[in-house]
Amino acid sequence: MTRRPRLFAPGLLYHAIARGNQRQPTFLDDTDYRAYLRRLALYRERYDVTLHAYCLMPNHVHLLAQTGVVPLAKFMQGLQQSYAALTGLETALGFTARAVRGPDRSHDTAQARGLLAFVLVRRRGYRLKDVARLLGRDPATISVILWRIGQRLGTDQGLSRAVEHLENCLEIKV
Repeated sequence: MTRRPRLFAPGLLYHAIARGNQRQPTFLDDTDYRAYLRRLALYRERYDVTLHAYCLMPNHVHLLAQTGVVPLAKFMQGLQQSYAALTGLETALGFTARAVRGPDRSHDTAQARGLLAFVLVRRRGYRLKDVARLLGRDPATISVILWRIGQRLGTDQGLSRAVEHLENCLEIKV
C-alpha cells in the first residue's frame, strides 16, 4: 500500500528523516558533514524553511523544520539530490574532491584538473556546476577550460591520448 500524501500548510513543523541507501553510511568524515551543512543552509534559504534542530548521524539525518510557502517535499528533494549528486560523482570517480581541490601548485595539477573536468562534462554528461563544485572552481572558469581543451583536441595528439587514457581509467573505477 502506498503512503498517504503528507499534509502541507505553511508554518507547520515537520520531523523529517533521510537515510542512506540500504542504511549505508551517508557521511564518511567531517568533510562530508560540512558539505551537507552547506547544502542545508543553501536550501533552507532558497525554500524559506526555518530549521529548529538537526542531527546528522553517520547513516541518516533528522531535521525539525518549519515550512514557508513551499512544501517540505520540495525542500528535501533539492537538499538530498544535491548532496547525492556530489557524493555520487566522487564515488563514481573513486576518490574524494579533496584530491583535486586547492590552489594550482603546478601546471600538471591544473592540466589534470582540466582534463578531468573535460571528461566528466563532455564525455560522461555530468553537469558543469556539479563538476565545478567537485573541483572547487567557478563554473565559468571550468567552462573556459572545457572550451580550450575542445579547441586543442583535434590538433594535439598528446592531449587526445591523455583524454583517452583518463577515460579508460575512469571506466575501471565506475
